Amino acid sequence: MQKSRRSYWKSCDEYSKCEIDLANYTPASAEKGYLSAARFMSPELLSRFEPVARSQLKQVVTNRVSQFFAVDSEKVEGKDPFVVRFLGERITYVGRTETERKPFQYRVTLQHVARTQQNPYGLVVSSIEQNDVPSTPSPK
Repeated sequence: MQKSRRSYWKSCDEYSKCEIDLANYTPASAEKGYLSAARFMSPELLSRFEPVARSQLKQVVTNRVSQFFAVDSEKVEGKDPFVVRFLGERITYVGRTETERKPFQYRVTLQHVARTQQNPYGLVVSSIEQNDVPSTPSPK
């Protein structure tokens, strides 16, 4: 039982990290990342995400936007539902020019669904929240 529980929580962590991968893209990889992440989304989240993502995909390719999110830390905030917060730095480029670098966070929530052959763990991402992290002033 302990091994299966450990395997279950590892799969939850892997699902949430797949959604964070969506935050790392280049014009060449954006559509593939979107399609990969969409497989793990609940129908409700996908219906909200898809129209916005399609529009953003066009802008990413047209404007040659790249974004990278480097995770500094992760924290499990809940286990039912499974919620993970990722803190790190988000860097945005237009072409080869860095346009933004700032502390950022993603909060990913997973929910249980029926297990299927395509989804053997029975998990889907039900929400993704993203926010700026207020920077702390440097001591003088």
